[in-house]
Amino acid sequence: MYLMIRYQSIFLIYQVLGIQDVSDQKVILSVPGWRRELPINRVVNSNESSMIARQLEFLSGTLPHAQDVKVETSFLNGGLSSQTLRGLAGWDVIDAGDGDDRIRGGNGRDILTGGKGADEIWGDFGLNSYLGNEDGFKDLLVIKSDQLLENWWYGKSGNNPNGEKADIISELDNFDRIKILGAASEDLSVSSVSVHNLSGLGIYASGFLEAVYTGTNVSVEQLSTMITGDASPAVMNNSQGFYGL
Repeated sequence: MYLMIRYQSIFLIYQVLGIQDVSDQKVILSVPGWRRELPINRVVNSNESSMIARQLEFLSGTLPHAQDVKVETSFLNGGLSSQTLRGLAGWDVIDAGDGDDRIRGGNGRDILTGGKGADEIWGDFGLNSYLGNEDGFKDLLVIKSDQLLENWWYGKSGNNPNGEKADIISELDNFDRIKILGAASEDLSVSSVSVHNLSGLGIYASGFLEAVYTGTNVSVEQLSTMITGDASPAVMNNSQGFYGL
């Protein structure tokens, strides 16, 4: 797995059981394509059926994009059972562990690892990183189009005209599936691309770059058969729930 973490108290991230809200601690997150130091606001280590990140602080009634919002990160670390893990508006780090898990990253730049099992992993809006999915199980990666869907953070669509928010997929089994939300299947295409200082296979929706696969074990032809779109009314109004496939 490519996630590299530097932290004042690594013991806190990996050893504290249950939920602990955190302040005055920072972490350096480094994954292919970007690196950033962020404050930590919550650490959860649990084998419970569900866990959730801590929301960022912003004023209601005003678009978050128009505010000076402090970006923070929550760490959600799952166990051996099948779990549901939900990020919120932070740049969250979610590792579901083993089991057939369901992950939603929430708005923001999230780092998502399903672990072993048949997982359904949603990045939601933002430049998300999908790690560790070459696990021998059939996973479903769900990618929201930052260009074609309206993002409540900005109050509009059209937030990815040049691929700046394109998600990064580092590993896949050749039988995994990818669903692009906001575009019909016939509007999807795959071709080589360089983005975020990475090279790989770009997944395009209506000509806009939505994701890049940086692995080497899947060809353009194979990846083309692994992707489908969904532009249903539920998707377009951002009310689609887990597919449960």
